[in-house]
Amino acid sequence: MDAKSFRLEESLGYLAHRASRALANDLGRRFEQAGLGLTVEQWRVMTLLWGRDGLTQQEISDGLLQEKTGISRLVDGLEARSLVVRSQDGRDRRKRRVYLTIEGKKLRRGCMAAALETLERAAAGLSEEQMEACREALRLVARNLAPREGEPEG
Repeated sequence: MDAKSFRLEESLGYLAHRASRALANDLGRRFEQAGLGLTVEQWRVMTLLWGRDGLTQQEISDGLLQEKTGISRLVDGLEARSLVVRSQDGRDRRKRRVYLTIEGKKLRRGCMAAALETLERAAAGLSEEQMEACREALRLVARNLAPREGEPEG
């Protein structure tokens, strides 16, 4: 592809962004319809904690490839809803760990049901082989664009 034949609506970045937004919008609607009261961004944090409770905000930031200040605001919102609590790390007093509350743990089932419905709808008409090829292509794109040793990130 060259500059003359470039078409935004056919570019990889544009298509990946549209698909990502469509997934997030569908999931957000499902959360709202189910009365879960979570944003998709908060759900991403919760998903990491459901997988490994007690992460630091830096670990959450790294896991979601998101700025630490944005994660702090998300955790603030989750804490205000009593879904998580922050606690000082027992070994390093400078660190604070984020733990799920009982209420936060209870949300998992409903959120996962909504997420699976969204993924099922998104994959309608695609074979498992096509889905795996899509996942592998996206992983390869991410690896190709990851900063190489000595290159600055971002």
